[in-house]
Amino acid sequence: MTVSVWVWVWVTVLMLVLTEVVGVAVVVVIVVVVVGSVVVVVVGVDSAVVVVVGVEVSVTVPVPVGTTAGAVVDVNGVSDVVVIVSEVESPMMTLVPTPMLKDFRSYSAVDLYGLFQEIYSSSDGMSELLEDKYPDIRRLEEDVEALYRLPGAVALIVEVDGKPAGYLIIRPRTRARLRHTAELSMGVAPAARGKGLGGLMLQAAFDRVAAESAIEIVYLMVRADNQAAIRLYRNAGFEQLAVLDRDTKVDDSYRDGVLMRKFVRR
Repeated sequence: MTVSVWVWVWVTVLMLVLTEVVGVAVVVVIVVVVVGSVVVVVVGVDSAVVVVVGVEVSVTVPVPVGTTAGAVVDVNGVSDVVVIVSEVESPMMTLVPTPMLKDFRSYSAVDLYGLFQEIYSSSDGMSELLEDKYPDIRRLEEDVEALYRLPGAVALIVEVDGKPAGYLIIRPRTRARLRHTAELSMGVAPAARGKGLGGLMLQAAFDRVAAESAIEIVYLMVRADNQAAIRLYRNAGFEQLAVLDRDTKVDDSYRDGVLMRKFVRR
């Protein structure tokens, strides 16, 4: 903890014969000079003058939180120095909201649609437009209802400070010979990116998938130029299978796609 203190140090004793100057046996003269954060006290007693210098400095010492002004604090390793605490600042505490994971069903369709709008409008990394995926709120409601009817499906929302900040969907394939596989899609709101929420959702989602034992393999597609997302997926256990040249076209520019896979169980 950094504290502001006054350190008083005996500097020197200047010998003067005051009696010869003033003509009395005992004379006490006190002069106080204040310059900024330095205080000089000159005390003359009989035939001696003592100069005391006080300097305000900032030092780091182990001081209990709540120490009041005027308390005496020992400074180890320095002798003949008394430190009078004039100000102790309590460490500032910044409360970081704890992310919470909830199901899609915990939110209204309006809230979910608002989250999708925020994510899709802030990034061109999606391979489809929101109006193609969900033309309206009703289409989103129907898709969520259909998703929950699929064995092994996962639909998670990460909430920060009472507001949905990201989503993750693991959608099992419906054809008989592909039902052991699923596709993953996810997104995080711009203000919540870079805070580990993607990894949090991935871990929770695969914990659920592993517990239910319905899904064995999960696939995903990601833009080749989205290196942050690729690192996230690799850290979660995905491996790259193929690069699809010119997979996505944004205006007149082409972007490659990366197909990735994760085995939940072999």
